[in-house]
Amino acid sequence: MLMNNIGEQVHRQVIDTGILPILVKIVKKKTELPVRERIFLLLDATQTALGGASGKFPQYYSAYYDLVCAGVQFPQRTRERPSNHQAAQESKKITLNGELVAARYEAGAHPVCCMTHRS
Repeated sequence: MLMNNIGEQVHRQVIDTGILPILVKIVKKKTELPVRERIFLLLDATQTALGGASGKFPQYYSAYYDLVCAGVQFPQRTRERPSNHQAAQESKKITLNGELVAARYEAGAHPVCCMTHRS
């Protein structure tokens, strides 16, 4: 949520200092699953909040879709005895993220990398 509440200057610094390619590299390198998953979700939430490819900072969109095009996927995992509320929240998050990605693919909102890898 922090990324949604920071100003343009901070987003510009994130882009100018090369943090986005570092985050993409971390996710692609098969680091620990929770770290990869959080970075992926952070990039997704941020690029969505900033307007995607046509927004003010399309670099976030490019970083996120670089991962999507690379085939980054996260297995669904089960927690040990989650409360009913926690289980419902987790299920909702996973479903919404999957539906969001699927909807974007169906709408044709992908960069060239995805278009060339599709069969």
